[in-house]
Amino acid sequence: MSKPGFFAGLALGLIAGILIAPKSGQETRSDLKERSRNWIDIAENLAEEAWDRIDDKRKGFRPSNPMEDESDPQETKSF
Repeated sequence: MSKPGFFAGLALGLIAGILIAPKSGQETRSDLKERSRNWIDIAENLAEEAWDRIDDKRKGFRPSNPMEDESDPQETKSF
């Protein structure tokens, strides 16, 4: 199955499910708003975790610098 075909079927199934749902339009819209807020919260949390991991990796990264060999080893550097 091709990806475009899969996503088209998924979208059509979602739309059909919403249209024939036993809830009123107002209830369905309310549910969709709540679900979208939940997905936004999940996405924000995942993005925050990703940035934290990237920041942790960045702090642990120390590029090799040929000039460091000539510097005083007691000297501390901050990035």
